[in-house]
Amino acid sequence: MADEEILTQDAGASRPRGRSRLLAVGAVVFLLCAAGSYFAIRHFLAPPAQAGPQTLAREDTVLVDLGEFVTNVRDSGGMRYLKAQVYIAVSKKVKAEALEEEMPRLKDAVLAILAAQTVEDLEISRRDALRQRIAERLSEELGDKGPVAGVYFTTFILQ
Repeated sequence: MADEEILTQDAGASRPRGRSRLLAVGAVVFLLCAAGSYFAIRHFLAPPAQAGPQTLAREDTVLVDLGEFVTNVRDSGGMRYLKAQVYIAVSKKVKAEALEEEMPRLKDAVLAILAAQTVEDLEISRRDALRQRIAERLSEELGDKGPVAGVYFTTFILQ
């Protein structure tokens, strides 16, 4: 009889301990799910980054056609290519003659950036980062002639 009481007491004592462990595990799982949700929302559903250094108002810019670019995609073994029509927004104060003078360097810079991209880099979700890279590089090329306020693709075909 005394042995039965000890067994009954031990069984009753282990139930609350089991419940507290279950609650602790549940709390940890809940916190991991909450952290994972925060990460997913923050990194995958966040609004896209601005395209280019937006230092000029839209009314103060003019669009310049850089032309059509066709290049092989890096790491595709020459089997895939990109065709893109690129426009840039520059200040209206920039002289057309100055842009014409710089056009070969600007086109070369854009072509170098596009040719260095992999298929993954050219996904729609990464296109704003590509615009940013092009805008920064072209702003460097133009120097004191003015920053590139935006980069626009009117054609973007990856085949």
